[in-house]
Amino acid sequence: MGRKRYVIRLHKAVRRQLDAAARKAGHLTPTYVSALLEKRLAAPDILPYTVHDEEDIFQLKAGGMEKGKTRQADRQMSVYLSDFAYDRIGQIAAELKQTRDRNIGPAYVIRDILYGRLAGEEL
Repeated sequence: MGRKRYVIRLHKAVRRQLDAAARKAGHLTPTYVSALLEKRLAAPDILPYTVHDEEDIFQLKAGGMEKGKTRQADRQMSVYLSDFAYDRIGQIAAELKQTRDRNIGPAYVIRDILYGRLAGEEL
């Protein structure tokens, strides 16, 4: 059986930065994102999880297109993860559902981890 995956969309600004970093590292963006997540989720200090994007600036929001705004989201991509990383994201999402907002899901956690990486957190 293959690796588990999440299908996510990223904020356009985050995607542009990740595309540039992936090209520099010689990877496709989804492969680069998978490697970043695997590395960060294996760190012992990941739990308890602290949200990096406190104002939810880079979390995607529904609506707005009908008001003449441009899209925030880029194309979707599949992020393949090991069982450990996949389960860890689910565990963090469940914790945040209880403590922060009941609408938080795995894609929120993935976007927040990537935002933390771009904001200067070392992975």
